[in-house]
Amino acid sequence: MTQSTSIKIRGIYSTALTKIMLDNGFKITQAAPIQIERFNLEKNFEQPDIEIVDFENRQGIIISGEVSKAQKIEEILRTEFEDAIFRKSPIKLNSLYKGKVVKIDDGKAFVDIGDCFAILLNEPVKEGEEYIIEIVKTGTQHPIATTNISIVGKYVVLIEQESVKISKKIRHQENIEALYSLGEKIKPDKWGIIFRTEAANQNPSTLIQEVSELSKKAKILMKRKEEAKSPALLLEGTENIFIEFTSEDKKRLDNIRKEVVKTINQHHYYKSIGREYALLVDFTEDILTKHPEMEEEVLEFFNKIYIRDFPKNGDQILIEHTKINGYQFTLSGTLTNIDLYKKQLILRRQFQGGGYFDGLNVPKRTGDYGITEITLGTWNLKTEYYSKSREFKGAYYNINTPIEFYPPNRLRYIDLAVDVVKWPNGEIKIIDKEELNEAYENRIISESLKIKAEQKAQEIFDKLKMENERKSAT
Repeated sequence: MTQSTSIKIRGIYSTALTKIMLDNGFKITQAAPIQIERFNLEKNFEQPDIEIVDFENRQGIIISGEVSKAQKIEEILRTEFEDAIFRKSPIKLNSLYKGKVVKIDDGKAFVDIGDCFAILLNEPVKEGEEYIIEIVKTGTQHPIATTNISIVGKYVVLIEQESVKISKKIRHQENIEALYSLGEKIKPDKWGIIFRTEAANQNPSTLIQEVSELSKKAKILMKRKEEAKSPALLLEGTENIFIEFTSEDKKRLDNIRKEVVKTINQHHYYKSIGREYALLVDFTEDILTKHPEMEEEVLEFFNKIYIRDFPKNGDQILIEHTKINGYQFTLSGTLTNIDLYKKQLILRRQFQGGGYFDGLNVPKRTGDYGITEITLGTWNLKTEYYSKSREFKGAYYNINTPIEFYPPNRLRYIDLAVDVVKWPNGEIKIIDKEELNEAYENRIISESLKIKAEQKAQEIFDKLKMENERKSAT
């Protein structure tokens, strides 16, 4: 089935994702030279309908573009990656709102737009006044906005300044002059134009048609601006879908990439570590492509480098704990034991007084400590809490996506909400099922991942229950 949607893909997952998109009939545009070679693609510089790029931390991808087209791709990837976490902001990128500034604090103006508060950074606005704002960044606790509004098209952007601007990436003087001349003739009254990079490769008729369509949107905007009461959405922007990959998804991506080009096991995991490992992976796969007979010794050398970067006893270990909703915080502890063969780490975590241990509702006292047991690749980690005098205060079993290690001292996983707790009297309980169910109902996680989390929690509960029964029998 051939799709009319064109997609631009960049990042460490681009080969696997390009194959998925081509297999589903989509058109790839502005492909990187290496992808043109791998997939025998024709060079195509058309402006994409959809862009797919990596997260800044390389742990997933962002799909950006027209709502219906982005959602079609989302559904394909939901089928491919059952363990992935899918998050969407209810606020669309480039959406235009009418909102009131309700608070200004340290250069940040909080604007009530109905669904949430958007933030204007260091803009000359007044508390209590209404403004038309454009959302320029989503995926954060509060979307970031600006009062410098625009209406975005594929090749042209309308701006409030009555001028014609050209993308700096357009360098051919003849193209620049032609676009300036055209822009002066077709820019709408009281609006200016920015010609995007790909405008240089389009027929004037295509650009004229798009400006006409954007002008209609501008008229609708002005009408709604006068009629709407704050807070109000005036024009909806583009969809942004954030897909975070687990280690299981990265393995699936590896297998898809293997159908196209030489790919070592855990390719995408190693690539997500950072630039040094990305270069090492490229070098390793290049050697194996040319000398497949050297695979055993080359991979052995690669593994030695990886093992070299593991922490030693006494090192501080950071635990990157990401909630289902995307909120992230970091825990830390001192490594007291490591077994590389079993991929096990034991950390000691020290606590200050105040507050309660999560899930147990047991007060924290100064001198309390926790012993956290971690096995890489498993779906849970266990922490036992003790008082300063070594009295057992309870245990907490966190259910999460398979734990990954990121050299030199970082562990990461996605918390799947549901947990198991055990008190000193032997009582055991599975907690926070509601949060897991809510994530499923909101389509943040799949039914498959929900079931895996529930089963893992139940396995731990049953094991602890059997231990209690054995103790009672002796």
